[in-house]
Amino acid sequence: IRMDIAYDGTLYNGFQRQPAKDTVQGMIENVLNHLTGERLTITPSGRTDKGVHALKQVVHFDTASPLKATKLKALMNRMLPTDILIDNATEVPRLFHARFDVQRKVYHYTITHERNPFKGHYALYHEPMDLIEFNALLKLFEGVHDFSGFTRKNDHAMTWRSVHTCKAVRKNSETVVIVESEGFLRHMVRYMVGTALSDLDKGSKNIEKALKDPMNSHVYLAPAEGLTLKDVLYNLK
Repeated sequence: IRMDIAYDGTLYNGFQRQPAKDTVQGMIENVLNHLTGERLTITPSGRTDKGVHALKQVVHFDTASPLKATKLKALMNRMLPTDILIDNATEVPRLFHARFDVQRKVYHYTITHERNPFKGHYALYHEPMDLIEFNALLKLFEGVHDFSGFTRKNDHAMTWRSVHTCKAVRKNSETVVIVESEGFLRHMVRYMVGTALSDLDKGSKNIEKALKDPMNSHVYLAPAEGLTLKDVLYNLK
């Protein structure tokens, strides 16, 4: 079964199941186990951190339950907290893998230009910016680069990534950064946005330095709350 899931990450300790902590995966698996009578583990397209949201997270799991996917969806949406939604559920070929079959992922990072307490969990406040200058900085990320300067240090990780799109668009009182790639390192988008904002504010060139010399880089981490997994794209629909 493939499920497309949307969730508000505010109250959860990230997506991945953790002992004695509320997580999105834990909530979903608890309900699935109750409905199927099985001990199921869902496999996601990737993990999101504490406070990060998703409009479309994709997972798959195998089950022997006679319940149809559409019935599972309806029952789960009755039982899950209202900040987690099963948007779609469908039977897929057994070869489908929610993580390994991903073609591209799209993240949005929202920056608000008005101080609004109701946006505190969903956007980073920043004074209005010059969009042309900001986009010139973000464009530096496009192409194939070693992004080891824009993630938690891990000597065993493959850190080269191809970023197809990295741009900002203005929407009323918000600026939304759109980043599209086949894959992301941990905290990668947050480091990209945070460092771009720092370079914009200070006139520094930390993006260029971190892409050229990751071991001697100075980067800045944007808060998790502004980040949303917007879409996960597959060849198989």
